[in-house]
Amino acid sequence: MRTRNPHNRDIYVKVNNILLRVQQFYARRPAQTRGMPDFALKPAALFDRQIQFFMAGLGRKHDDACARAQASSCWKARLAAETIVDCARSLIASAA
Repeated sequence: MRTRNPHNRDIYVKVNNILLRVQQFYARRPAQTRGMPDFALKPAALFDRQIQFFMAGLGRKHDDACARAQASSCWKARLAAETIVDCARSLIASAA
């Protein structure tokens, strides 16, 4: 039967403190938003199946405007603030 080493807890506390410091350091840094260049992505796709999924969209321009939906139906886009307020009202009404 193995006996517990009383120093194991100290090791866990030290590791936990290190991880907390690392987490705090990265929490202050902004997230990276740079894209990976195509020439670097193509060889990486040979080894990673998840990257292969994005290979079909390389070089394409995506239009995020809602003009086509507005033209084909009576749908109209709302402001983000209005949407959030309506969602909150709906949640309050459903909870009552």
